[in-house]
Parts: sequence; C-alpha cells; structure tokens
Amino acid sequence: MSYMFEFHNPVKIIFGRASSEKIPSLIGLLKGEHSSVAIFTGKTATRRLVERMNLRENLEQKGFIPHLFSNIEPNPSSDTINKAASWLKDISADIIVSVGGGSVIDAAKAASLVATNGGSAWDYVKKPEDEGPIKQPSREIIPIIAVPTTSGTGSEVTPYSVVTNTELELKRPISTPYIYPKYAIVDPDLCNMPRKLTGMTGLDALGHAIESFFSLRATPLSELFAMKAIALILRWLPEAVSSPTPESRSNMALASNLAGLAISQTGTIVTHALSY
Repeated sequence: MSYMFEFHNPVKIIFGRASSEKIPSLIGLLKGEHSSVAIFTGKTATRRLVERMNLRENLEQKGFIPHLFSNIEPNPSSDTINKAASWLKDISADIIVSVGGGSVIDAAKAASLVATNGGSAWDYVKKPEDEGPIKQPSREIIPIIAVPTTSGTGSEVTPYSVVTNTELELKRPISTPYIYPKYAIVDPDLCNMPRKLTGMTGLDALGHAIESFFSLRATPLSELFAMKAIALILRWLPEAVSSPTPESRSNMALASNLAGLAISQTGTIVTHALSY
C-alpha cells in the first residue's frame, strides 16, 4: 500500500509529574522579564488550584506581572470569551497561561484570537453558508501555555475551540491553526479529579480516539495515536475511577493527550456533533 498524507502539530509538549513547575522558565523563554501574564482559570476548582500552586507569587518573584481571569464557565459562551478578549487588551497581555479543563483552554484560545484579530468569538465559528462568512484570522495570537487539569479533551494540542451561543442555544467550533498553543504542560499531578469527572473525561478521550480512528481523514500517524490512546484508556480508566494512583493518572493524562493529537489531524466525526 502506498501512502500520501500530511502531519503538522506545532505544540511543544512537556509531560510528566511536576512539569508545571517549568511555567515561569517557559514564560521567560517566550517573552522575557516584566511580561504581562494572563492566567485563565475556571470559577472555582482551578482558581483554587492556581492559588495552591502559588503561581502568581512565583511569577512575581521572577519579575513577571500576573493577572487572573477566573470567570470561565463550563462550555464557555461567546459573551464570556469576548469579555476575556477585551480584558487581554486592557492588561496588554504578552502571554497566556490557561490552567483548567477543555473549557478553560478553549476560552483562552478563542479570547486570544479575538483580542488580536478583532470581531466577536461567534464570527469565527463554523456555520452554514447562509449564516454569513466565517471570519478568517490574519494575525498571530497571544501565545498560550496550556496546562490541562482534566484528562479528556486534549485541547492543549488541538486547533479547535468550542464556543456556546446562549441566545441561539448553539455550540459550534472554531477551527484554525492560528489557535494552537505554543506549549502544552501535561502534569498528571494536576489531574486529580473526583470520581465522576474522571470517568466522564476519560470517556470523552476514548470517544475522541475512536472517532479519529474511523475518520475518513485518518492517516497512519493519527491511527497510531488513536490506537495507543484507546489501549491506555481501556487499561487504566477503571483504576483511575475506582482507586486512582499516580500511575493511573499519568496514563490517563497521556491517553487524553494522544487522543488530542489524533483529532488535531482528523477532527471528529458525526457522533461528536450529535452530542451537542
């Protein structure tokens, strides 16, 4: 069999326990001292996690200027994203650190896009032709360091951001290579979730891997990522739910990341759209 395919994913992945300790040094590499650092979190759990990490204090000690945006809800709305984009401009953000699950990372990607390219988040989502053109970005976004705290979406390595329009009661994706994060710091120690959330996010990762494997756009490389993710989830998800250990959390974090790499190449298929 002869193959012809392309593979591109520009995200540098740093994986391992305590890898989140490298955040200050990475900011220094990307932007240097006195940079304005926008930290994105959810409203409760990940905001408290950032406090326990002493992230703002550590950044200040390194000479950075940290700011916190912690108003991101699950399934972030276009209104929240637009407010975050305005906030990014107000603080003259040089770099973004998004600490949270898929909603937080998606919101950071979309907000960075709007802050640098204008318009509204909803202008960039995929939609039918009769609803008007999709706004196309032309400027690089504010660079993002994505730090996932769930093992499910793989958003830290994808060019997608799912946006909710509360008025229309619709969820639609932004899909553009402009919103790939610069770095993905996958620290399994941060993925310490309650049992129910562990199961839900693990099944999300499994769905991504299966959908990617059966996609018409699957390639030999995406299939490798997908198959390894499926094998890891089937092996480690039951333990991660019932009696989590550092090993099970690490393997689930890896599985989620691999599934994200798979869908970064293939996208998802119709079953994913039906879930919306």
